[in-house]
Amino acid sequence: MKLEKSREILILLGVAHSLNHSLLLALPPLLPLIVSETGASLQTMGLIATGGYFLYGAGSLLGGTLSDFLGETRIVAISLAFAGLSTFIFIISPSLIGFAIGLVLMSAWASLYHPTANSLISKTFQSGMSEAMGIHGMGGSTGQVFAPIASVALGILFGWRIPFVAFGVLCILSSLLFLKVPFERGKRSREKRDFLMVFKNPGLRSLLIYNMTVGLYFRGTELFFPTFLVNDRHFPLELAGLAATSILAAGILGQWLGGKGAKRYGSRRTIIASSIGVLASLFLLQSVRDPAISAVAFVALYGVSVYTAQPASNSITGYITPEEVRGIVFGIMFFAAFGLGSVSSSLGGFVADRYGLGAVFYLMGFFSLLSLLATFAIPSEDRFQKSQA
Repeated sequence: MKLEKSREILILLGVAHSLNHSLLLALPPLLPLIVSETGASLQTMGLIATGGYFLYGAGSLLGGTLSDFLGETRIVAISLAFAGLSTFIFIISPSLIGFAIGLVLMSAWASLYHPTANSLISKTFQSGMSEAMGIHGMGGSTGQVFAPIASVALGILFGWRIPFVAFGVLCILSSLLFLKVPFERGKRSREKRDFLMVFKNPGLRSLLIYNMTVGLYFRGTELFFPTFLVNDRHFPLELAGLAATSILAAGILGQWLGGKGAKRYGSRRTIIASSIGVLASLFLLQSVRDPAISAVAFVALYGVSVYTAQPASNSITGYITPEEVRGIVFGIMFFAAFGLGSVSSSLGGFVADRYGLGAVFYLMGFFSLLSLLATFAIPSEDRFQKSQA
């Protein structure tokens, strides 16, 4: 593939990555508005969010498989178009049940994106894979920065449904751009393969466990952090939305550091450093008494740390996995993080209703400790790079 075409695809994927996350990033800052209008408990909202988040992870298994057979760009276009169309359910059926149905369908279609995009990047950028993954992540994070604060602004002015629909329309328009990219049919062999390959490979097995622990603290933190600032730390909703946005802004730096750090120091070391930073940030959030200082310290350290690991872990996965099945393996990894890890949303809602939102973040701290321990079993990618040289 020509260099110009590769760069064009990476730019388009950055836009798609941004919108894919924005669909779900609208939920946490709008949660107080939804709860206020519907009268639903945090536990109920946590269960609904778990359903959406679980499908966002579980659907990646299908997305990865389809991309191996049908080609990545086609699946990206389908994912964006139908996820965007699903947001109109929020307007057509404005009840809590309509919200639940819309969130589930939106998440299911959006779930096809990540394994597909990661597979495409790993095949297009055999050299400098971690940096390409980092650029893809930076592109996504740059757009995501505006999602929470834009959601709050639109939600306050027009109601909580409009932000979802606005991002949905942008997804539909973005899908049209991928129609101009030449479709490449998948090259997966007809040899029988199944999910057990991940459990048989020690390197992939360790990455699977690590991804699941990341999902446990990531989903719970993402969902409840803005509400924690509003209810426990008495922040205005606008400031809570800004704090959520700032995490994503710090994530831009994190993605860049992750891509560069993985290339210079190795992906395994980069992931370990990232996990230490996440654990330290959750400790600071609870231990620093001044609400403003603790929030700023958490946003900066957590935002950089949690996103630093993404290009590094994706790069290792790409090097370990045979090219013809990368889509499905990336799908399994994404399912572990965002499907199995989504249980922390309902568990966090249960803990919040009974023990308070502060207790939720002690739980997230415990999950992040498990994640740090899991990093030490992750292999170095050096031997895989040498075998492909």
